[in-house]
Amino acid sequence: MTRPPLPHAMGHSPAPAPSAPATPASPAMPAPRQPRVLGEVVAAPAPPSRPIAGDAAMPEPPAAVAPARLPRRIGSAPAPAALASSPGAAPAAAARLPCVAGTPLPRPMPGQVRVGLKVGVEALAGSFPLQDRRVLELAAGVLGGVVLQGLDWSQAQKLGLEVQKEYGAWVQRLLDAMSADVLRAAPQHLSRLLSLLQVCAEDFSAAPGLMGQWLRKDRPRLLALHRLEIEQLRATLAASVDALDAPTGQVMQVRGKLPELFEHLMAASLACEWLAHSAPLDDEVRAVLADRALALAKTAALVRQQQAQSMASAESLGALRDRIQDAVLIALPAWLAQLAHQPAELNDTQRFVVRDALQQIIDRLKN
Repeated sequence: MTRPPLPHAMGHSPAPAPSAPATPASPAMPAPRQPRVLGEVVAAPAPPSRPIAGDAAMPEPPAAVAPARLPRRIGSAPAPAALASSPGAAPAAAARLPCVAGTPLPRPMPGQVRVGLKVGVEALAGSFPLQDRRVLELAAGVLGGVVLQGLDWSQAQKLGLEVQKEYGAWVQRLLDAMSADVLRAAPQHLSRLLSLLQVCAEDFSAAPGLMGQWLRKDRPRLLALHRLEIEQLRATLAASVDALDAPTGQVMQVRGKLPELFEHLMAASLACEWLAHSAPLDDEVRAVLADRALALAKTAALVRQQQAQSMASAESLGALRDRIQDAVLIALPAWLAQLAHQPAELNDTQRFVVRDALQQIIDRLKN
């Protein structure tokens, strides 16, 4: 069985095969724009997972298109602490730190170790048996701060100098306290008040003779004449009582500090004397230390004298306060009130009672 001959073999060209209607080419679509917001960031819409009918011929977007830039809002960025706490932040931060080979070890410095003298209290007690143990302990502390290596005359002169300066500062405080204005004004006011009361006391004494007795019948005139000045002195002295608190407090502070200064001065003196006789030093340094020991001992003796003076100053301030409080603020107002209740004409008994009470006030002001 033979196959029929093909058309082109018979001299005829083949007819074109029917084709589907041509579809116009669709233009290239741009990449979808991402939405921009001013508030929270909105996630970009995901591309469709499968093609939609009618879009089979749509070309795919080029792969090299850069992703759209998302908006950034100020204040919405995470804090550095939050970044550091994230899982991948610690290795990145550690990678930026400089590499340290290891902790450096301390190296010895060139030089000599300066160690103070170690002298026991018992050793000092053997050299100074009459001194108190408290002073000997302080002297051992002073020697503990002395280094024999390099101890020259200039350093020897400075031993105990700080304690002497401190003593001078406390003495200056005592002088300032005793130089207060109230300590000069209050005795003057008391003296003036005393003279006025002595003048007024003469009006209550019976004068000899009939004329003198007649003149003393009425209320004394001198008291009425000086009454205003007496009231002014009373008010001024009442204010002086409060002003006496400051100098009295300073004197008491100095009085309490002087025993401590005496102990430190004696300790420094004993330390200098021990160095001058027992330490291996040059003769020049020994002489300076002996002079320092004598000077510190003299300063300690001055402290003893100052203790007695500060005690006397405290007692004088207390006596001044007592005179003002007892005589001026208590007894004098009581006497004036007693005189105000007396009749206009005083008999001999009433005059004697009033004058005796006034004389007691005068005696208190004198003492």
